[in-house]
Amino acid sequence: MPDVSDVLSCLMKYADLATYFPEQLQNYCERGLKWVEDNLKPGADKESPLIVPTAAAVAHYYFFLTRFSETDKYEAYTAGDMTVRRNIEKEMSFEVRIRDEALAAAKEILRDGGFLFRGI
Repeated sequence: MPDVSDVLSCLMKYADLATYFPEQLQNYCERGLKWVEDNLKPGADKESPLIVPTAAAVAHYYFFLTRFSETDKYEAYTAGDMTVRRNIEKEMSFEVRIRDEALAAAKEILRDGGFLFRGI
């Protein structure tokens, strides 16, 4: 079974995490790997090459959620005569899409979470 260091190595390849230290990301890698382990199908290959990138994508999503408190995640803020605006909804949908694509790619090793109907 892959370990946290494998997930951390994969997660560090994400371009938006280049300024973070491995120690800052390790907890998220542990959570991501645990999520994948908890959701493996019975009898799934515990050495599957899908485990590490899936756990890294889940870890990235968890890390993204905690970064909302950082000032650069605010929708708009002003410093002097300059205003910076970000579209948090767009960023969130992008993060969800990355996570969901990783989960879909790993569908052969993950349990089906059941039916979900999401209205618009």
